Amino acid sequence: LAAYVDLIQTAEYAFPSGAYNADIMKYEIEDPLKVSIWRKVQLGGRYYLEPDEMPVNILINLTGKRDGYIVEKCWIAQEEEFLAFEENLKEFQKILRNYYNVFVE
Repeated sequence: LAAYVDLIQTAEYAFPSGAYNADIMKYEIEDPLKVSIWRKVQLGGRYYLEPDEMPVNILINLTGKRDGYIVEKCWIAQEEEFLAFEENLKEFQKILRNYYNVFVE
């Protein structure tokens, strides 16, 4: 439980999973400020839990409501599931860098 709470309180990035287009089975994120892509988000992190300090992959799905987000699901993810989350997050971070690069130069 502590890992879930910590992730919700300290996550640096949230992946906008509401940007998934089922028709092409791909995430479409052209404008990271578009409100509709933020109706569903995913958080993820790797935690080392006592007593054996083994790494555990945590994923949390949130759904946006009028007054904030609610937790839909939180679980200990399999390695392949967590790697897919990390790949999606890397792609999203690249989109953010490209999007905000306009304002940096």
